Amino acid sequence: MKKWSMALVLLFCGMCLFAQSLFDVVTTGTPEQVQAAIKAGARIDDRDNWFSDTPLMWAAFLNENPDVIMALLNAGADGTIKSSEGKTAFDYAQQNQKLEGTKAYWDLNNARF
Repeated sequence: MKKWSMALVLLFCGMCLFAQSLFDVVTTGTPEQVQAAIKAGARIDDRDNWFSDTPLMWAAFLNENPDVIMALLNAGADGTIKSSEGKTAFDYAQQNQKLEGTKAYWDLNNARF
């Protein structure tokens, strides 16, 4: 019984740590890493402590790979959420030249409504 309890605690703690790292994954990670984090229990529409940004907002601003944004959108990330500054993920994407004109860019535009 003790072994099972410890295994469950380790599994739960690992999932919590992995869920918290979704912000890290979306900044420089791959679509596969994003999907793995979500599958492991990452909260897709979680908010950071600075501006109440979501992982989708971080990806739109910092990641140059449009497939990362598509992975988040396909997993159900909410593009209508606004940060504490009133910005959506599309507002951040407009500052990321690598996304300009891509399918992800236009899907973010559509997702904000």
